[in-house]
Amino acid sequence: MMLLIAMAFAVAMPACSGEEKNTTPSDDKPLELIGGGTEQEQVFYQDEEIEEEAGFAFYAPAPWTIDVSETTRAVSWVAVKLNGVEVANGPAGNHILTIELLPNNTEETRSATITINCGGTNITVTVTQDARTMQEAIDDGDYEERPEIPELPGEGGEKPDTQVPPGRPAPGSRLVERIYSDAAGVNFLFEYDDDGRLTKLINADWDYVGFSLNTVFSYHRLDGVEIYHEVLVEKVSSSGLTVEEIETMHYSLNLGTNGYLVSGTEKEEGSPANHWAASYNANDYMTESTWDDFGYELTWTDGNMTKLYSGEGEDYTTYQYGVVENNPLCNIDLNWLIGDMDFAPLGGLIRLMGKPSAKLVSVMSLHSSESPTTYVTNITYTTDAEGYVTEITATTTNGDQTVLTVVYL
Repeated sequence: MMLLIAMAFAVAMPACSGEEKNTTPSDDKPLELIGGGTEQEQVFYQDEEIEEEAGFAFYAPAPWTIDVSETTRAVSWVAVKLNGVEVANGPAGNHILTIELLPNNTEETRSATITINCGGTNITVTVTQDARTMQEAIDDGDYEERPEIPELPGEGGEKPDTQVPPGRPAPGSRLVERIYSDAAGVNFLFEYDDDGRLTKLINADWDYVGFSLNTVFSYHRLDGVEIYHEVLVEKVSSSGLTVEEIETMHYSLNLGTNGYLVSGTEKEEGSPANHWAASYNANDYMTESTWDDFGYELTWTDGNMTKLYSGEGEDYTTYQYGVVENNPLCNIDLNWLIGDMDFAPLGGLIRLMGKPSAKLVSVMSLHSSESPTTYVTNITYTTDAEGYVTEITATTTNGDQTVLTVVYL
């Protein structure tokens, strides 16, 4: 297993201090409907037979989620489908979503709102199902024709490259450059490509003197549809010109239709592959992370992960949360920098392991069957005016304190 940050933060957690520079992916396109805009209205009539022509097209620069609601209630008479399957989210790219409705036998006009959320920005499509027939609306003089679904860019000619590789941060994100504590000997460096995707995580002050531990991220596409993500872990000597590779781990991870990593393999040269798989609930929170010979169960409460259980014995970790938001525009999910969260590959660091906790962890408690004492780490945060964490202070049960700083590009 490979949650590298845990090696340095077994008893503490990192911090964030930043410069006032906003960094966004290059040639960034916003979330918008194909044809322009972020709002649309569609009216259906009581006697209409709704087929594939009902729906809308949009472009998303990053993974997105969908919500269908009628004021404060969930709506069961509206189904929104991607490629014929009802979905709650999807990957970046150009998409057509079709709308299917149950017949309106209520004798009352009803409305619902479809909201696509991507990186804090929204598209809203208002669906109104009139209690009148189409002819009655025409006779009343207020019949409204629905907009046609536009063709996706590139249709009718060269197949468009609609899939954006995973790991691309949400539009407007700030990229973490460095997380460090000189006093604690912690120094993590982050490198990115032109799209703002993490390409290397460098642990410059790794456990052994004279060595650094580098994690290299690469992104690939298969047939423009399925995406997988590789992680290569190397431990490289930093003394003089000598480069000594003492371990290489290779992770090949598959992206599912929900836009999150769902399976993969861990391979060390000369050893058999270890297979990994994840399970998600209907809200896209990861509930299980399993390897060939062990696994983890994750418990969620009010949008936050509150318990991590290894599935064996009585060892588990619990998490409590304060009021500090897990800012979606910070490209790194800071909750993944907590020790003892080694339950999945590092994809969670770049927000590819399901929906993240809404808040940042304030108390982490390690419960062990081998010790009567629960090991507790209390964590506090300082944020700037925009809600970005600028400092994290971790204080352990025995009073040890670590303060870390995060620098943004």
